[in-house]
Amino acid sequence: EMERKSTHFRAVKWCERNKVFDMEGDFPLIYFSLASFFYGAGGVEKKSESGRLHEATSDNPGWSDSEGWLNLEEFPSYCNWKGITCRDITDVGTIPGIDIDVSYMDIKGTLVPEIFMIPKLIKFSIWKNEFTGPIPSAIGLAKDLEVLLVSNNNFEGSIPRTISNLKQIKMLHIGHNQFTGSIPEEIGECQLLSELMAMGNTFTGTIPEAFYNLSNMETLSLSRTRIEG
Repeated sequence: EMERKSTHFRAVKWCERNKVFDMEGDFPLIYFSLASFFYGAGGVEKKSESGRLHEATSDNPGWSDSEGWLNLEEFPSYCNWKGITCRDITDVGTIPGIDIDVSYMDIKGTLVPEIFMIPKLIKFSIWKNEFTGPIPSAIGLAKDLEVLLVSNNNFEGSIPRTISNLKQIKMLHIGHNQFTGSIPEEIGECQLLSELMAMGNTFTGTIPEAFYNLSNMETLSLSRTRIEG
């Protein structure tokens, strides 16, 4: 619990120092969510306010490459932070869709719920890291998410049922973690889903009936699980 608080606390403090809460529109929410994600995932700021480098410790070496993250002096837009891509804006005055891909970054930490509060999060890829803990049920807030890749981490717990809110999801890769429980039948409500890779977990039970209604499903892998049917 203390760790969660300190993640929040540090994110709020960072936002205050950088006058993020004075920004317009969705920007305070986006920057707060990204700062929470960064701290929760063991990120270490590479530069302090005075320009001195923070020493990454052996206890927490930080990500292998987090260039730009939380460094608004040199990278004033999150669109230029390593692993974040902003899509072209189609409607004037709206924020761009966001892709986050921090795969293969040696990240050790937990996944904070705030990351799924980012408006227009389209792709979220953190595969091949060392994330631990559960997938937060707040994932259901990411209504625009099309691609979720969290394979090859150390996630545990069950897949949240709120995943049924992801009506735009096409690719869902959750393989090679330590997930348990049954595969939620609510995934059957994700009608656009074409790829579900869930192999290498400790899922039990049977393949939900609802899966047979997924007319766009092209690839389904449940190998090396305990699913029957």
